Amino acid sequence: MKLPADITIHSVGKVKLTSQAYIAEGGEATVYEVGQLAVKIYHDPSKMISVSKIKELQSISADNVLKPLHIVYDSNGKRPIGYAMQFIRDSFPMCKLFTKTFRSKNGLSSSDILHIVKEIQMTVPKIHSAGCLIVDFNEMNLLSSQDFKTPIFIDVDSYQTPSHKATAIMESIRDPLVKGNDFTEFSDWFSFGVIAFELYIGMHPFKGKHPAYKPNQWLERMKNGVSAFDPKATMPPVCASLKSIPQRHYDWMKDVFSNKDRSAPPMPDFSTSITVLVTAKIITGTESFEVNNVCQNPEDIIYVFPIMGINYCVSKNYVYKNRAKISDDISSYKKVIVCPTDSMTPVLAKLERSGNLIFSQLGGEVIKLSHSEKNIMSRYGCVYSICNGKLFSNSFIVRNGIVYHMAKKVSTVSERNSRMYNGVVYQDLLGKPFITIPTSPTACITKHLPELDGYRVISMHAEGNVCMAVGETKGIYDKFVFVFEKNFGNYSSRKICDISITEINFTALNSGTTCHITENSEVELFVNNDKVKVIPGSPADTSMKLFNESGYVYFIDGKNIYHLKTRK
Repeated sequence: MKLPADITIHSVGKVKLTSQAYIAEGGEATVYEVGQLAVKIYHDPSKMISVSKIKELQSISADNVLKPLHIVYDSNGKRPIGYAMQFIRDSFPMCKLFTKTFRSKNGLSSSDILHIVKEIQMTVPKIHSAGCLIVDFNEMNLLSSQDFKTPIFIDVDSYQTPSHKATAIMESIRDPLVKGNDFTEFSDWFSFGVIAFELYIGMHPFKGKHPAYKPNQWLERMKNGVSAFDPKATMPPVCASLKSIPQRHYDWMKDVFSNKDRSAPPMPDFSTSITVLVTAKIITGTESFEVNNVCQNPEDIIYVFPIMGINYCVSKNYVYKNRAKISDDISSYKKVIVCPTDSMTPVLAKLERSGNLIFSQLGGEVIKLSHSEKNIMSRYGCVYSICNGKLFSNSFIVRNGIVYHMAKKVSTVSERNSRMYNGVVYQDLLGKPFITIPTSPTACITKHLPELDGYRVISMHAEGNVCMAVGETKGIYDKFVFVFEKNFGNYSSRKICDISITEINFTALNSGTTCHITENSEVELFVNNDKVKVIPGSPADTSMKLFNESGYVYFIDGKNIYHLKTRK
């Protein structure tokens, strides 16, 4: 559809779509924001779901299921070209909640995970009672509300209704006992079990290692019922223990995945607490690596900001200078960054959950207050923020003992379609993936990455001249490694196929070497993508964030900071 364009929303009226209303584009349709509605316009109106199916979907009573609310017509109000549904702001893809790192950053407890599993489970019967089946019940068709209390069911137009069969489904959640496309309520419950397992454990129930199968043979394991419950199966160390699954769900999942039983799940027992979320791991040196504990913080560490040899540790409640508490309570803030001034005295950037961004000296004096921020990131000693479609670098200088704030616009970004990650801004610009990376405190580059065409980007991280991304397509997660030349003109890329969903974990040293922890707990050392040295048996996993200072590599594990060094 060429924009601007006039459309007619039934019961709403005529609306003019502009490029500013663009949200995202998929294989079949483009989605726009119109007030409180999300409008889905099909590329080919002949492939739009039928009006009769829309009416059947509207019988679903659950408020957290984003079913079609209004039919959308062309400018003449005659030809159906799409539909409108409720628009949800500031949500998270459900797969983000699978990772230990994301849970830790957002303060998610085992009880929080149990709550959202329960809410997903309680929504499914409401869909079934309307005579509908979810069918393609995968983690990308689920969102979590910003407070992690409510699961949001999306892509409802793919559901099966009483008069309209469904055919599309990701293989990762497809019940192997289903023949053809004869889906049932029990096949929906199988898919629910996969998602619930991933929320509890952090891994697909048929992935991990098994001596009888290669890592990429997880579909064969699904077919044969060889799940993580098999005595010979092992899981990556970053995963939670199977003991973290509530007993009733544990027994049910074991029957479903290993014994090929099919049934609706029992409701988990809320009267007993979940005592184990992640298997404890003792950090020691290995045959290939030396490990030394250099610091033990009073609290679990979320971020470390090294400034002139001093580690400023951001935890849930306070900021610490090495082990000494140096801030007021920061637990109410969405994110906190420690930023140096030109004299290396630190300033705190504190992002409130309301969107206000506060810069303050450690003594507490407020330097700057701005509005409408969604996220902040740190790079080149600056704090980067997005406001009114502009990317700003925020830096600080000290003159005569007074700290001055300096804000500079370094790029223009699409505020609605941009997502800020560590060191990089990702943008979906009319269906094409672009990144914006600061190349200095006052300059940025914006590049189209065609390697990510067709992927839904889940996470991204840029440091030095390296950018990594995890993207999903058809239920498969691939990792991309982009290494830019020093001037950020050209780049090389490589793809790591079919990984488990984990956080990206690497650090780029000033020497040009990048240290990367893979999903298999291997260490990759590389300067470019032409030659990558792989060292097995890393003492750190993907949840133990890497950082570097003065040419040395460190990683965080809970309250501890460890120095990581290869043995000669």
